[in-house]
Amino acid sequence: MPDVIPGASVALEDVLQPEGRNTSVRRSSLEAQSKSAFVGYGSVAASASRTSAWLSDSAFWLEHSKQTDPVMWMGWCLDVQDELRPRKIRASGVVAWLLLQCLGNIFQISLLTEIGTHLTTYEHTLQEFCRPEHMRGGVCLGPSWNLSFSRPLTFMPNSGQGDASGGFDFVVGEDIKIEFPIASKPPTFLIGVEPLSPFEHAAWKFTFGQHLGFGGFPITIPPVHGHGSRYWVQVRRTWPRFSLESNSVEHWSGFLALAGKYSDSVTVNVYIIDSRIKHAADIHRQQQCSFEASWQNFNERHSGRHHQVLNRAWYFTWLCLVGSTLSTGVMLRRFLHRIEGGNLLSRLVVLKLFLLDLPQQLCIALYIYAWYAQNGLRCQMCLFHPQHCDDEYPLHWSNLMVCLFTIMSSCSNQFLIQIVPRKRHDEEELVQCCLRIGMISLSTLPFSTATLLLSFSVLQLRSLLVYFIAGSLCLVGWSSLLCLPLTAICDDDF
Repeated sequence: MPDVIPGASVALEDVLQPEGRNTSVRRSSLEAQSKSAFVGYGSVAASASRTSAWLSDSAFWLEHSKQTDPVMWMGWCLDVQDELRPRKIRASGVVAWLLLQCLGNIFQISLLTEIGTHLTTYEHTLQEFCRPEHMRGGVCLGPSWNLSFSRPLTFMPNSGQGDASGGFDFVVGEDIKIEFPIASKPPTFLIGVEPLSPFEHAAWKFTFGQHLGFGGFPITIPPVHGHGSRYWVQVRRTWPRFSLESNSVEHWSGFLALAGKYSDSVTVNVYIIDSRIKHAADIHRQQQCSFEASWQNFNERHSGRHHQVLNRAWYFTWLCLVGSTLSTGVMLRRFLHRIEGGNLLSRLVVLKLFLLDLPQQLCIALYIYAWYAQNGLRCQMCLFHPQHCDDEYPLHWSNLMVCLFTIMSSCSNQFLIQIVPRKRHDEEELVQCCLRIGMISLSTLPFSTATLLLSFSVLQLRSLLVYFIAGSLCLVGWSSLLCLPLTAICDDDF
């Protein structure tokens, strides 16, 4: 009886049956041709199938292999492989982590919205008050600012060669007198000195003052020395009463001189901007802002630096939010398909710490500095809009919740390990405590460093307890970060 192809029709068997043994050979060739044709037409599908199988095997290896266990690597780095054991994470732990991430993402959306709102408000203010018609002499004038003086001053070359801005020659050359009107009461004006190329770092001396009419007395202000471009705000708070009560414009005079010897002529742009801000008293009463530093920072173009920092903080906060959402979705999908997911969670916690949580801490610190600093964007907005002069604390409830959930997410690695000491002694318990404190310090290092540096000036936190906690975590964290590599190198050498 000849071989029969399974599933072949009866008519085909009737036709091929009389040919005997050659029939089976012919049928085998037909099967081979059909399989080769199928593989030829389905090469893309076969390649996709192989890729999918490779990804599945790689994911299984990453999740279950001991070589990818973060606890094992931690024990190897600290040379405590025998004491550290991975903790078995139950379903309740996975649910708690998912809930923590969901709540953290909600407050992170609130932070992203707040940063975006501040960016939009600041950019609209720049478009409104720094349009080309509001630019005079390269200076952006607000609605209550008056350009009292703007002119390039040219100094003729004196004896000597080269630029003496290095500080070795302090010879003061000729001075040029300038006169400018001031209408603000008390006198509040900004002075800008900009040496032009090729002597943009030239040293100079500026002296100015005022003579108060007949029978009055000359008022002089200590001279200002500098080199290169510089802007500063001059506020004369102690002023004669009759000058404050007068509505007339006062005339001031000043003298600018170069310090040093220059072989070529030197051109220096001088700007003097008089403040006509009606809510100046509100700005001066604002303890969180420095009127002089904010105005000076804005005219030194440092507002662009704060603006760039705020833009980058928004962008990286958005990236961290997307990454946190994806990691939460991956863990949720894994948990819904299979209840156990402790191995995957341990890998995600560590990856999220280095890729998302630590950068998120840095983004929050940069945002608070760029917006709430004494010369930051909020205080610069106060120069334009009085509503921004109200007290606004950086750690209001939504920002505080973002910080708390970010800290809890960063410190969730504490639940991945269990320490099994060889012997039960007090020293072993002390080692356990130090190990966990070291992990917390490293996991919150950006926050502790920012809190220590910004507590007094930006965060308005003047408690000794805050300084002690932040300083201790910062000290332990940086010491661990710097000492661990040195310890590993010394162990390898000896």
